[in-house]
Amino acid sequence: MLEFVNLLAFLWLSLCLLFVVNRLSKGYKNVILFVYIVYYIFFATPLFFDFLIGKPNYYIYPGFAIATRDSLTECIYLIYISAIPIIWIMTNKLNRKQHSLKSLKSYNSFIKRIYPILYLLLFIPIIAVLFSPNPIVYLKYGAAAKGLFINESESYHFIVNLSVNISILSIICLLIFRKDKIIRYIILLSPIMFLCIWINGKRAIVAFLAVAIGYILWQKGYLRGIKFYISIIFAVIIFTLFTSFYQFNLRYESLGINNFFDIYENFRVDFGRDDVTKFTIYTTLYPEKGKILEYIGQSFLFDITMYIPREFWTDKPWPYAVYMTAAIVGVPPDYIGWGMTTSILEEAISNFSWFGMLVGPLLISFICRLGESCDHELIYLLTVLIASLFLVLQLAAFAHMVFLWIILLLIFRRKKIRIIW
Repeated sequence: MLEFVNLLAFLWLSLCLLFVVNRLSKGYKNVILFVYIVYYIFFATPLFFDFLIGKPNYYIYPGFAIATRDSLTECIYLIYISAIPIIWIMTNKLNRKQHSLKSLKSYNSFIKRIYPILYLLLFIPIIAVLFSPNPIVYLKYGAAAKGLFINESESYHFIVNLSVNISILSIICLLIFRKDKIIRYIILLSPIMFLCIWINGKRAIVAFLAVAIGYILWQKGYLRGIKFYISIIFAVIIFTLFTSFYQFNLRYESLGINNFFDIYENFRVDFGRDDVTKFTIYTTLYPEKGKILEYIGQSFLFDITMYIPREFWTDKPWPYAVYMTAAIVGVPPDYIGWGMTTSILEEAISNFSWFGMLVGPLLISFICRLGESCDHELIYLLTVLIASLFLVLQLAAFAHMVFLWIILLLIFRRKKIRIIW
């Protein structure tokens, strides 16, 4: 019976996906449409793999093993993820087909004056690497993930990563401000993109660039109709190939993963948020068997105080992933050297119990509606990226982008009344 309900939920979410892709191919401009595709990949696709292959064993994640095999937890999860599209439909106006977004370049001469700065910022990662304590180590892909840094260069890598983020944002701005020959411009900037990916060494930056470039091409009218469908298939194939390369070169050997079931388990943990969501539901159902957070709102308290140094506040909360990881392996809350990837949907449940099932989806809707209210290309793109990232990562992983988004929101919402530059 549970397998049948699983199948029904997957079919319902797939119908929603067809509706979303059809709307986007016709030019509808709702941010939530893009966000739903990310939601489908990380929350609905696992249902298909459960039906096709079965649930992972979760040998090294005992919390997942227990939660994913509890029937009541499974039922609540299926109802929850099936209801989220309805919440988003009810809280978003899905009729923005021909709404024209304002181009920053079209009315703001300030943009023209900062072009030289944007071009200079493209090359900041090269400068950061050259001045690093051990530049040679960056000749190897994924140096940080392979643990090749000594203590000094590892701490400096934070600066290198910051330079990569600045360069990526500069690339995005240059592409948005470009009016014509956008494909050629992407090819021209591709060596810098490749360099940033190589230095950063994370799959997230590849996904980030893919979503950003895909959105920009869609926004400028290059991806409409059948081209939009082909682009999605092409992007999935490319990212799957890159992920396979990343896993085999950086994880499987070091973790001793050498059989299908271990690979499948690693794949599901990486590309699913069903496990962490089910575990959160399980701990909410059975608090006597363990809990994730120590008190209500604990990880949200960290989010608003994350930049306060821990030495000034010894009892400062940890990021949510720290609590989730510790709870899964059954140890007291503390950083154990690695962290489980999480989303705002189950984090809201952990912080606010069952009421969090509304808080999480409504927060995503609020972000989408707020970004749409500005009617600017750059704000739209950042809103798509931020709302999507909330579904796959904790806030601490992309807080710098959220702060930039908030600053730009304040500027451009004020510009609706008066141009200040």
